[in-house]
Amino acid sequence: MLDSYPALIFSKASSLYSISLWLYLLISIPQITLALYFSNYYTFLGLTRILLESILPALILFPFLLLLAKNQTKVKSIIILVLIFWVYQILLKAPTQTQHIQIIHSKWNWTGKIFTITFGNYIYYLIRERLKPFDFIGFKKESIFLKRPLIVASLPILLAFFSYFNPKTEYDFETLLYESTMPGIDEEIMFRSVFLGIMLNALKERISFFNLSIRNPSLILNGLLFGLVHGVQITKELDVNFDYLMGLGTFFYGYLYGWITIQSRSILLGVFSHNFSNVLIHLIPMIK
Repeated sequence: MLDSYPALIFSKASSLYSISLWLYLLISIPQITLALYFSNYYTFLGLTRILLESILPALILFPFLLLLAKNQTKVKSIIILVLIFWVYQILLKAPTQTQHIQIIHSKWNWTGKIFTITFGNYIYYLIRERLKPFDFIGFKKESIFLKRPLIVASLPILLAFFSYFNPKTEYDFETLLYESTMPGIDEEIMFRSVFLGIMLNALKERISFFNLSIRNPSLILNGLLFGLVHGVQITKELDVNFDYLMGLGTFFYGYLYGWITIQSRSILLGVFSHNFSNVLIHLIPMIK
């Protein structure tokens, strides 16, 4: 249950917003279908690339998820996680490939993020009871100001100042607006609320590896999934590429945001840290 009256109002507004977006998607289905059928860009290989790139990160982790399942009854939850992830990635990527379903025409993927934030809210309200005791949506006043999560949440922000050494860029208000809103909300809802919540419920709490005891392997797998999403790319020729620098970097941040979420019992600190650090990464090269 959400822990404050403002959060309750926010949840109601999110529900109305989600309903309106799902209606938009429903109305758009015939248009999307025709666009996929007639568009020269959407060749068979192009569509295959989108579908494969959307599911590949989850498929890579799928054997490890099964291996770490608490018991056989949790396999269903793991399969549901993979399916949710696939739909999530398709909703995110599809608007970048065709203008037929774009709500906002821009160099930034506003439409994909709007779709996935809507989808994330919808999925959360469908499975929120199953996420307990790892329901991280809400404002947990008793834990949100814990010292350690605050310190760790400041780390991505401090690291963002290294963007001073990046080449200077032109000032772009839309970029700052996008980075201050969309990525943190979308990714923290999906990765640290939905996916991490499912993993914590379905996977073992501790594993042993060469006499090394590892607590919360869900944190590692959640970080790996986050890294694979950002690092794995499939070309138009269906070749698989992996950006190691991006993959390792986002694994590190994904692990941090997951740890912050578990310790604070809320995604709020992660959303703030995520968006603020993203803004700084773009703002500092603009104004230096």
